[in-house]
Amino acid sequence: MWKTYEDASASAVEDLNLQIRSGEFVVFVDPSGCGQLTTLPMIARLWELSDGEIGICDRRVDKPEPRGRDIAMVFQNHALYPHMTVAQSMSFGLRLAGMERRRGAIDVH
Repeated sequence: MWKTYEDASASAVEDLNLQIRSGEFVVFVDPSGCGQLTTLPMIARLWELSDGEIGICDRRVDKPEPRGRDIAMVFQNHALYPHMTVAQSMSFGLRLAGMERRRGAIDVH
């Protein structure tokens, strides 16, 4: 997958090929400017790819609309919802989708 910004002289993410197996926990730890803060929003489809595709479990997820992609992202800081607890922040999307009531409360440890 690739991401190039219109005003940039170089790609922010260039030829990234990543495979994450079921049950793996992955963390991006790179120096500032290496593309991790561009990669995660592309995987979550908050930002469009310049080229390439994203697949999870043999299913393309770079094309479906947000409700159909079944991907979420949690930010390290609380800048988006400073008034919410961790549990409230984690369950926010589920509440919007009406899923929290069907599945019960989220356990946060």
